[in-house]
Amino acid sequence: MSDIEEAVRAILKACAELSAAQAALDRTPDVTTAPRDYAVTKVIEAFNRFAAGAQAAKKPLAIKITLSPQSG
Repeated sequence: MSDIEEAVRAILKACAELSAAQAALDRTPDVTTAPRDYAVTKVIEAFNRFAAGAQAAKKPLAIKITLSPQSG
C-alpha cells in the first residue's frame, strides 16, 4: 500500500472517530469535549500526511468530502 493510500485510510478512520466523538457529545452535552478535540487533531494530522504524500509523489491529488446533516 502506498503512503497516499495509507493516508486516505487514516483520514477515513479519523473522520469516523470524530463522528463517534461528536455523537457521544450530542447525547451528553455536559461531558468534556476532549475526545472530540483529540479526534479533530487526528483528522488534521491525517490530512497533513495525505498532503505530504501527494507532494512527495509530485502528483496533484485531491479529496472531495461531502458533509450532510444528521437526521433525527
